[in-house]
Amino acid sequence: MVGGHGAIGMAGGIVMTAVLTYIIGIKEAIPVMTCALIFSRGSRVNLYFSEADWPVAKRGLLFAVPTIILGVIVFSYSK
Repeated sequence: MVGGHGAIGMAGGIVMTAVLTYIIGIKEAIPVMTCALIFSRGSRVNLYFSEADWPVAKRGLLFAVPTIILGVIVFSYSK
């Protein structure tokens, strides 16, 4: 059940972000959650690598990579 897993994963991320924000603050919670999500998504990449539609993935990355870099720059200059 793919749809159910996505809903549970999203809810878990929202709850975890709220809990971490309460415990360590928002400035520290964002990088911690980013690392957790990288490992979570990395395991899925490993699992479904052979099933990827690479032309579609390349088009997505064409827009994703610049916005990731922009996000890093904006977040690094925020106080």
